[in-house]
Amino acid sequence: MRPSDVTASLTSILPTGRPVYLMGAPGVGKSQVIQQCARNLGIDFLDFRPLLHDPSDLKFPIVDVPNRTVHWVNTIFPKDPEWKGIIALEEVGLCPPLMQGALYQLALDRQIGEYRLPEGAWIVATSNRQEDRAGVGRVSTALMSRFVQLDLEVSLEDWQAWAADQGLRPELRAFLNYRPDLLHQFDPSSNPKTFPCPRTWHFASDLLDVPQRLLHAVVSGCVGEAAAVELVGFLQVYRDLPDLDQVLNNPAGTTIPTTKPAVLYALCGALAEKSKALGNLDNLATFGLRMPDEFSALLLRDTFQGNSRRVNGKLKGDAKLYAGVMMKWLAKHRPALLDNN
Repeated sequence: MRPSDVTASLTSILPTGRPVYLMGAPGVGKSQVIQQCARNLGIDFLDFRPLLHDPSDLKFPIVDVPNRTVHWVNTIFPKDPEWKGIIALEEVGLCPPLMQGALYQLALDRQIGEYRLPEGAWIVATSNRQEDRAGVGRVSTALMSRFVQLDLEVSLEDWQAWAADQGLRPELRAFLNYRPDLLHQFDPSSNPKTFPCPRTWHFASDLLDVPQRLLHAVVSGCVGEAAAVELVGFLQVYRDLPDLDQVLNNPAGTTIPTTKPAVLYALCGALAEKSKALGNLDNLATFGLRMPDEFSALLLRDTFQGNSRRVNGKLKGDAKLYAGVMMKWLAKHRPALLDNN
């Protein structure tokens, strides 16, 4: 299930009070999807790592000797009955059996001893899969049967939308449009030190400004040797692109530099980033419509995706401009669209 579908599913499931168990390969963004869902709903997010706790942290006895009674105290979860949010039980698959057992009543009955979760508290557990060889042990069937189980998969389209929203480097986003199979490339049987995945590409995006002579070694430390070689080569293409101001000032007369896919992917990424000022979308469309069809569509998508998430309220004032760009693209591709239908 792609991230946008997981978010939609969580939005529908969680208000019912049923807990969700979200599984996926290492580095695909399980925690980020849950946090994004909480932000979308305008509620709190509580990160709880059961592996780092003892079961007594969930239910600790306080003995009242004079009255010969015992009170069980929870030291982790919200005390405010009006609290609303998602409680993420992270990496449940790494928990020993004793801690898994401590979660049984919480998952099914929404309580631990005398403590009950607030009505607005929703539980989502996460874990890698056993086949990923990421240290995950066997999770009790009794515990798993208490959850609605969802599998998170990687989606380039969803990742590109997230990356634009988070401000990841445009050259990195352009590279992964060019080499989408490198967004997540994980072989547990090879026992890699590191590998390309959404998490490690985010690391690489933060480190692209290191000195050029160190770039390959640093990026290799994020995404592995093979992916680093390709990215560094692509960045050289990206940095040697024609002057973007000239392209946008003379969109009808500027020569499209080449038909090589790597260059065109890089050019689309650079122009989409350049268009954030919004005043040049007409010229951008004029140039984009002269590009090969698939790159014309890519440029339009990346431009709208990047800008629509940054300008927020201002976007309403530029709606006609966006509509004009899209209408030009649809007019050109109308015959192909009709043929496909």
